[in-house]
Order: sequence, then C-alpha cells, then structure tokens
Amino acid sequence: MLDFHLIDNLPSFFWEIQIFVISTTFFLFRYLYRVAREQFVQLYLLTMVVKLLGYGGFAVFVILEDRANASLNVAFFLISYLVFTLLELGFLYPKINR
Repeated sequence: MLDFHLIDNLPSFFWEIQIFVISTTFFLFRYLYRVAREQFVQLYLLTMVVKLLGYGGFAVFVILEDRANASLNVAFFLISYLVFTLLELGFLYPKINR
C-alpha cells in the first residue's frame, strides 16, 4: 500500500519557527501597510534586509540547538519563510497599485 506521508515527524522547532515567522510577518506587514506610498519601496527593501538578517540569526540558533535535525528544521523554516513572504506580498500588492 502507498504511504502518502510527506513528513513522518514534525521538525523539533516546529512551533518556534511558526510563531517566529508568523509574528515577524504580521508586524512587518502592519508597519508597511501604514507607510505612505512614496516611501513604500525603500522601507520594504529595508524590512527585507532586516528580516533576512534576523531570520539568518534564528536559523543559526536552530542549527546550533539541534544539530541532529538541522536539515529538517531549516527546510521547514525556508518553506515557512517562502509561504509567508508570498502572503505578505499578496496582501501588500493592492497598496502599491492604488
């Protein structure tokens, strides 16, 4: 019989990654949504740099804390980052095109 489980067990930092990515995306989205349209691009690029530096630090922390499951944790972290960044862009897109 076929087994359709993509991941047999959750990453060891599953909830920490979810809370961190969701909260940072939410706060940066709220900040960017309130910014004037003229300043949006510069501030969006600044938040991307800050987010990448912060996420890089978090990824290093996760790797150092659980070396045995580092690849699963980092893969899940990158997938979460991609999904929530795409959601953020999707919700911010109408703001840019007004």
